Amino acid sequence: MMSNNKKLVAAIVSMSILGLVTMMFVMFKGIEIFVDKKDVTPTVAATSPTTVEDTFDFESNLNGVIISKDDEELWLYNLSNGDQVRIVVSQTTEIVDRYLKTIPFSSISVGEVVEIFYKPESRIATVIAVHADSWERAGVSGQNFNTETRILTLGDATYKLSSPQVILNEYNEVITTLENISNYDTLLVKGIGEQIYSIQVTTQAGAIQISNLPNSNGRIEIDRQRQILLSDLAQNELIELTSGVHHIALYVDGYQTLVQDGVQIDSGQTYTLNAANLKLQEYSVGIRLSTGGASYTLTINDKEYRSGQTAMLPTGEYDLKVIADGYETYTQTFRVSDNMILQPTLVALPTGTTVAVEETPLPSSYSIRFNTIPEGAKVFIDGEYVGVTPATKSLGLGIYKVELELEGYERYSTSIIIEHEDVQLDYLYVLTPN
Repeated sequence: MMSNNKKLVAAIVSMSILGLVTMMFVMFKGIEIFVDKKDVTPTVAATSPTTVEDTFDFESNLNGVIISKDDEELWLYNLSNGDQVRIVVSQTTEIVDRYLKTIPFSSISVGEVVEIFYKPESRIATVIAVHADSWERAGVSGQNFNTETRILTLGDATYKLSSPQVILNEYNEVITTLENISNYDTLLVKGIGEQIYSIQVTTQAGAIQISNLPNSNGRIEIDRQRQILLSDLAQNELIELTSGVHHIALYVDGYQTLVQDGVQIDSGQTYTLNAANLKLQEYSVGIRLSTGGASYTLTINDKEYRSGQTAMLPTGEYDLKVIADGYETYTQTFRVSDNMILQPTLVALPTGTTVAVEETPLPSSYSIRFNTIPEGAKVFIDGEYVGVTPATKSLGLGIYKVELELEGYERYSTSIIIEHEDVQLDYLYVLTPN
C-alpha cells in the first residue's frame, strides 16, 4: 500500500515538471518572434493626401451693398473692407428677403444691402438675401439730410453715411457726389444700425422761376407757409420746392396780388411765374370838397369826379384840379401809394359880398374794405360774420372790434374807428403762421 502511494506521488511530480518546462519553452519562443518582427518596416502603397476640400464643398459669405447688376451677375462693395466683389447668379441661386421668403431676383435692386453665400472658386451665389439687420426709409425729405456732415436726422435718431456707399439718382444711375441732392428731393435710404450704405433720389425737386418782375419790393409765398423776399433773389434765380401741387402767391408793392392755386410741378420741372400778368394795385382816394353850394368841376388827371365820391387809382402821381364859381382855381399834384382822402381848401375870390357857406353833407356810413395776407381769412365785426377776405362792409360812425381767422395762422383781433375826419376805407392785415 505504501509502495503504491510513492509511485503515485512520483508520477504527479514528473508531470508537473514536464508541464513547467513546456510552458517556459513556449514563452521564450514567443519573445524571440517578437524581437525579430520589431526590426521589420511595413510597406505602404503611395497615395495622394486627402484634403478637407476634397471631402466637403465649402461656401463663403459676405455682407455688401449692390453697385450694379444684370441677369447673370452683380457687383457689390464688401462692407468689411470696401472692395468691389463680383458674384455670379445661376438658375440654382436662391433669392430671399430679410425674412427668408423667396422673392424674384428683380426685387433685389441696386443700392440693396445684402448677405451673400457663394462658392469661392466659381463665384456662384447659392443664396442672395436682403440683409436681416438692414432697414430702409422711404419718402425722406432732403431737408433731413445734411450733405456736408453726411448725417440724416429722423426725429431724435441720427444716421451717418458710411463708406462704402452707393448714391443713386431717380433713374437708378450711380452718382459720385452728394452735391446733386437738394433739400427738396425725396429720398430712399438704406442701412444697418446707425450706418447708411445707400441713398437714392426717388423724386427730384421742382423749381419756380419768376420772370418780368417790375420791382424787387415784395415777396413770394409758397403753400401759405414758406415766404421768400424778392430782394433776396437774383435775377432768374430758381426757387426749389418739392414736386407736387402747390399754392403760389406773388406780392409786389404797387400791384395786386397774383395768386395761382393748384399748380402742378413735376419732378425736375421748372415752373415759370410770369409777373407781366400783374395788375397795378388800386387804392381808394376819397374826395371831400366844400364850395358853399357853388357849382364846381373837379378832375383828377382830366377825369371828372364829385365830392363824396371815391376814386380807385393805381400807384402813381396824379394832378387834381378844382374850378368853382367864386373861388380861385385849385391845383395839386399828389402821389398814390395807399388809401387816402383829398380835402382841397378853396380860396374865395375877393367880391365885397359875403357868401354863405353851405357845407356838403357828410355821409352817414362808409364802405370799408378788409383784406389779409394771405387772403381767405374769415372776418368778424363785433362778433358778426361778414365774409372772407377780401371783404367789404358798410359801417357807420363808431368803434368796431375786428377779428380775423384763417386755418394755420394765429387769430388776429383789433379795433377800428370810423369818423368823418380822416376816415380810413381800406385795411390790410398780415397774418402770422402758427
